[in-house]
Amino acid sequence: MIPKVCIVFFLLTQSFFALSYAEPSKSSAELNTQNWADVVLKLKKEIQFDPKNLTSHFKLAHALFRLDRRSEALSHLGQWVLSYTGQAREQLIEGIHTFSRAFSSNQILQIFLESTSEMKKGNFIEASERLSKLIEKERNNVEILLRLAQCQLVGGDFDSAAEKLRLAKLLNPYEPEIRLWLGRALFLRGELDQSLVELKWAKEKLPKSQVAVIWISDNLVKLGRPQEAIQILEKDMQNQPFHLMSVFKQSQIQYEQLDSNPLHTNLDSIWKVRTSLQIVLSRLGEIKHSHFVQFESELGLPVYSVKTIQKETQLMIEKIDAHIQDIRDETKEKSL
Repeated sequence: MIPKVCIVFFLLTQSFFALSYAEPSKSSAELNTQNWADVVLKLKKEIQFDPKNLTSHFKLAHALFRLDRRSEALSHLGQWVLSYTGQAREQLIEGIHTFSRAFSSNQILQIFLESTSEMKKGNFIEASERLSKLIEKERNNVEILLRLAQCQLVGGDFDSAAEKLRLAKLLNPYEPEIRLWLGRALFLRGELDQSLVELKWAKEKLPKSQVAVIWISDNLVKLGRPQEAIQILEKDMQNQPFHLMSVFKQSQIQYEQLDSNPLHTNLDSIWKVRTSLQIVLSRLGEIKHSHFVQFESELGLPVYSVKTIQKETQLMIEKIDAHIQDIRDETKEKSL
């Protein structure tokens, strides 16, 4: 994601905006505040005359961005998204993605990259401190808002994280990653119904995301709908056979249902869960760590680790074995 942001910023400042309105002796990067304000006025008149000219809309968004009026730029593009369909609509949405994530200077971009590097190392407190300083300089940069919210979620500050993600969604409601993490933040705050809405929207836009499926299943279980969660996980396993976490989560939910009534469960059901867990354990042993890291880094955070899953899986298998032994002992006592 970050290299794309760098490219976008370069395009914005160098080639994307060759304005005919600028003085011949000045490049777009050299225009002062008054020049950009004049450009905004001229472009607004141009749009009134020809509202279907997409280039004018993008130029206006860029001029507003250079005036530190990012939210106004995004609001303008967002209004016109509703008026277009097809490719033009997609171009406007892509413009929203671009301007919502663009950095105003290379210095801020560099600090941001250093912050994300700290996140990858697991230094979320350090990353959060750096990002908090950045957000004071670029209040409406959704890239910074998202990463800061992730750090806050890890630190247990769910309220602050939800606040940042709600703002990010307001600025760019078309970004699935924002909606996904907002759904998780709302879940952790106990806002289950709204959380499910956000997570399902994100899942529709990210059909291959394993994290989205896992978080939706967490939500459904919390809502008292474990069977629905199991069905969603089964569908994901059919569409994405290598989503090992879906197998693990399904087995975990089924085990928890068994564990709630340990001596009154069908033995076949118990063995079915145990078999699924054994498959997870076997496949974990086959997966190379470097391959699994790609999933862990899918959203910029270490979501799960192989060792943790192996440990939890083995523990569940041991409990199920004890569960089976209890049933056998009870059956044996009844037969005497």
